[in-house]
Amino acid sequence: MHQQPKKSSALKYVAIGCVAVLLLIVCAFGSCMVMGGGAAMFAVSAPADQTKGYFADLRAQNYQGALSRMSPMVRSMCPEASGWNVM
Repeated sequence: MHQQPKKSSALKYVAIGCVAVLLLIVCAFGSCMVMGGGAAMFAVSAPADQTKGYFADLRAQNYQGALSRMSPMVRSMCPEASGWNVM
C-alpha cells in the first residue's frame, strides 16, 4: 500500500492565522466606517435642517424668517436686505 504524505500541520495553522487576522482587519474597518458614518451624519444634520428651514421660509414667502437664518456675513453681502429689520 502506498500512503500519501501528510500535509504539514504548521502550514494549516499559518493559513488559519492569516484568515483570522484578515477577518479582524475587515471587522475593525467595518466598525470604523459605521461609527465614522454616524458621526458624519450627526455633523451634517444641523446644517441640513437649517437649509430645509430656509427654503421652507422662502416657499411660504416669509422672507424675514429666511433672512434671519442667514449668517451675518452672508446678510452683509445682500444689499437688497440692508434696510430690513432682522433680529
